[in-house]
Amino acid sequence: MKAKTPAVSIIVPMYRVGKYITYCVDSVLEQSFADWELILVDDVSPDRTYEICKEQYGKEDRIKILCHEKNEGSGPARNTGLSAAVGKYIYFLDGDDELLPNAIQKMLDIAENAEAEIVHTHCWYDCQSGEHLLSNSVSWKKSTEQFQQTGWLEGDLKQRLHNQQWGMQPMPWTNLYRRDFLVRHNLQFPAMRSEDDVFSMATVLLAKRFYCTDFAFNLHRIHSESISNFVYEDKMKQDINVLLTGTTYLKDMFSRFSYDELPFEARRDTVIDWVFAKIVQRIFSQDREGNEQLDIALSRVLQPYFSENTVLIKSLLHLVNSDELSLVRLKQKLDDKLVRIKEKKLINTTIEKKIQIEIPNMLTIVSKLKKSRKRVLFLGTPLHGNIGEHAAVLGELSILEELFPSYEIIEIPLLYLLSPISDKFSSFGYEKAINDDDLIFIHGGRMGNVWPIDEQVRRQIVVTFSSNQLIFFPQTVFFTDDEIGKKELVKSKSIYGKHDKLLLLCREEKSCIQAKKMVAEEKVFLAPDAGLSLLSIATEEKSIRQGCVFLLRGSKEKANIAKYISFLMSNLQQKNIAVELKDTVIEKDISAESRLDEVARFLRYLRSKSLVVTDRLQGVHLALAAGTPVLALPSFSYKIPAAMDWLKEIDAVKYMPSLSNDEVMSFMDKQVDRENPIICKRPYRQLLLEIIKKKLNTVR
Repeated sequence: MKAKTPAVSIIVPMYRVGKYITYCVDSVLEQSFADWELILVDDVSPDRTYEICKEQYGKEDRIKILCHEKNEGSGPARNTGLSAAVGKYIYFLDGDDELLPNAIQKMLDIAENAEAEIVHTHCWYDCQSGEHLLSNSVSWKKSTEQFQQTGWLEGDLKQRLHNQQWGMQPMPWTNLYRRDFLVRHNLQFPAMRSEDDVFSMATVLLAKRFYCTDFAFNLHRIHSESISNFVYEDKMKQDINVLLTGTTYLKDMFSRFSYDELPFEARRDTVIDWVFAKIVQRIFSQDREGNEQLDIALSRVLQPYFSENTVLIKSLLHLVNSDELSLVRLKQKLDDKLVRIKEKKLINTTIEKKIQIEIPNMLTIVSKLKKSRKRVLFLGTPLHGNIGEHAAVLGELSILEELFPSYEIIEIPLLYLLSPISDKFSSFGYEKAINDDDLIFIHGGRMGNVWPIDEQVRRQIVVTFSSNQLIFFPQTVFFTDDEIGKKELVKSKSIYGKHDKLLLLCREEKSCIQAKKMVAEEKVFLAPDAGLSLLSIATEEKSIRQGCVFLLRGSKEKANIAKYISFLMSNLQQKNIAVELKDTVIEKDISAESRLDEVARFLRYLRSKSLVVTDRLQGVHLALAAGTPVLALPSFSYKIPAAMDWLKEIDAVKYMPSLSNDEVMSFMDKQVDRENPIICKRPYRQLLLEIIKKKLNTVR
């Protein structure tokens, strides 16, 4: 008798997941829906992953356990599982991930009702730092309606590609596929690292019935031993393989469409965006100077899309010299190229922006440094749309202006401390115009291995300006308690610990403890965050306040705040209180010139609300600056709970995990009906100013 075909085949690629695989398999076994087959594919794990599966699940009829003869990567492992699958639907689950309860039943119900070839879902990200984040199929920064959108993916092929690159992220573990769809289009994963994104582009373009849902069905772990973090021994060979294999895959996908369906410009921009994304993600070697093999590969990849103008890309990739002269020459060359190739439309807007805006701005800063004599340098400020960070910068600038009234404050944004084509630090000749006796302040923020770009830049500032007095505005310092975190802590200590004239301000006690592992105890000081300086501007003037706003992390919402949000939403709706979803990040860059206006506009908006609920520390500070009560949710690392020590005397700010449900309801009722704005009398700005003044007088 012929065996019944299962409804779904669940394919699990496995590499070094011995400590997680039982959680993964058990999450499938515990599903309420039982008509499935599970295909485990071991990619020659160096641990006991395969043995664990054979020992614990070898007798389970619905589980197939396969093993590669050699390590090939997650893509080929998924292909092996796909070849063995017989189910009507395919679901890819990583060996260190887990399905949420009833996930299969719910996904199949959606797929069958919609008659979809692909059902795109959300997943929870479980980070090695302990953070839980929610993935979104569409960014909720644009509007609440888009975040809640459920339905068909629409638009022509060009628009679909754009959505996939910058809005949607249908990675394999977020999708349920019809197997006949994958077979019909011969869709398999390329044998390369970072294979997921090109495979996802193909599915987005080829599916006629692509259905999106706002449910999350998967817990996706991110950690140092995962298959996605596998590193080939030959890094250069890996980089070139990614370039050549990935673009060949994209070219094959493009060939399935006419140029009317998918114009040349869409193909070109997709390839360029993909290549530059790989560079920014540091999948390619960070130190590319002199890597002739990689340059040849890049030229080969980009030649069809830039015709004879591959010199432009090569020039950008070799923007590694840090003197002003090289910048001037490069700018001249790129300007000449730009005039010629803009007529042919052979350049995308991202590259054009770098040529026309970023490099000239860097040259302006170098020129200002050469002309100025009495100056204080202020490094690492933002140009992106994070209102909270810009509010902190305003607080920092007000302190610098009071401390140094006769000095020019020269601001060098973080973007201009990085190479225009990567996240690699580059001082671009600034250090040649900076004297050893110049005071240098670094914008407050975050340090530690959880934020690698920020940490890399801060390390390089310390190395580059080894003779200058460096003062770090209040930071959160967080190194994860694992092998990677310990290794990076040692590296940071070897750099920060050698600087004789460094002062590091920390905004919570836990950060002080971590900071003292890097630098001498006498160089570390507890200080209030500069964002709290804005509390002094809160007005006692009454205003009309209505509704509640949730200031949450755009596309990065913590999993462990879902229960809080559900509880709050339910109770607010019962009380007929209007709720808005918003972020402290707006969708445009904010310059130094527009900073004050944008922060003021956001504060006016918050001043119109009765209550703010937020999982951002900066959201707490902005709410209080607007005189609006705030309910704080758990935050990434220990930012919010630790920072609450500074706010104990303010009765209109509470940390939700420390309250019972009844206490939360009582707080909300009291604050929603509040007539007077919050006025905090504690002089945070003066306290921060006095700490810096005292320490500077000590060391100078």
